[in-house]
Amino acid sequence: MIITLSPIRADWPVPVLAVSGAVLEIDGQPVDLAGYDAGADPHPLIVGQPALIEGVWHVTVLLPHEPDAPEAVRFPEPVEVADGPVHLPEVQTEES
Repeated sequence: MIITLSPIRADWPVPVLAVSGAVLEIDGQPVDLAGYDAGADPHPLIVGQPALIEGVWHVTVLLPHEPDAPEAVRFPEPVEVADGPVHLPEVQTEES
């Protein structure tokens, strides 16, 4: 699965993500990407419609952060995960 992170300035907690096949777990809630039809809203933190491209799921997830978040959070790289926990960039500044 390739997860594109969409940074957003918000005071929400950073989601805890994990992957198992076509299932993306967001804060303990499983989201079966294969079970959604075009136009459905899979989860409030998912932006747009997940897509299966050449056998790999692509999904965009909101990444909340503080106003003075590090550059790695404000401009994150996509994360590729086979199965297991998703390691997100550290969203808090050193002073937090």
